[in-house]
Amino acid sequence: MGLMAETIKTPDDIWLRWEESREQPGAWQLKRRYIKGFLVEGDNGPRYAVSVFEHGKDGWRGSTAMVAQPARSPEARQRYIEQQRDGFLLYQK
Repeated sequence: MGLMAETIKTPDDIWLRWEESREQPGAWQLKRRYIKGFLVEGDNGPRYAVSVFEHGKDGWRGSTAMVAQPARSPEARQRYIEQQRDGFLLYQK
């Protein structure tokens, strides 16, 4: 949980994007998407993890938090992160 909190406190990226409300189709809200990558120590050495949270007028929502499979290449991990980046870049570390 501490690593996920770091996503909000010290993100690598923050993106702004408009999203249609699931509860009220036709109503749009501006959301901020916080993205952070981590190296997490494991039994077989460090593993890469990523966490994504969104904030809008309806509050905070976790989008994804996962540890990559060890067999995933750095390029595959980067492609996954690029898919999480959507909208307009507000902040980048």
